[in-house]
Amino acid sequence: MAKLFSENGLTNDRSYIFGFMSMADDEDLPDGAWMQSLQDSVELFNEMHKTKHNPYEMTMEYINRSLNEVKSLSITLQKKG
Repeated sequence: MAKLFSENGLTNDRSYIFGFMSMADDEDLPDGAWMQSLQDSVELFNEMHKTKHNPYEMTMEYINRSLNEVKSLSITLQKKG
């Protein structure tokens, strides 16, 4: 993982950048465009916060985290049903 440089600690928090990325998460885009929009959001985040996140690595981590959240929700709903 890239070393993060921040004066305010917020840019070190994964939930902060993932929240930022979620604004670019448009499920209606074709796969390639969707992936690029997520990577572009990381590049914009880097510019705004002077961080050095790797766009590809952060996108993959974002996707994996999102999939895990969906799986967790599905298991919870199955237990309640």
